[in-house]
Amino acid sequence: MDWLSITPTFFLYHMPDFQIKISVDRLQHVNAAEALSLFITSMQSKYTLRTHATPKGNGSYAETILTLPFGDREHIRIDFNLFAAQFEAEHPEEKDVYFKMESA
Repeated sequence: MDWLSITPTFFLYHMPDFQIKISVDRLQHVNAAEALSLFITSMQSKYTLRTHATPKGNGSYAETILTLPFGDREHIRIDFNLFAAQFEAEHPEEKDVYFKMESA
């Protein structure tokens, strides 16, 4: 393969895996680790996810690191935002919940 035939799409789908750190904080009525586990379980059928550790933390805070293919990094961000919005709608008693996703 010569360099002239490589397109930006080539790099997008031939990059190594991408690591993200997800966390949830300020939960008062729902266990934070269980909330993150619910998200991970729902995404495993959609993405090729590898969890580096089960979500850990105290009752109100939890975090974990996930690895997924580089090309899926923006798609899972959208799904995480949708999950957060749905969670907040289903649990109105959690007024100050804080969901966060960042590159690890």
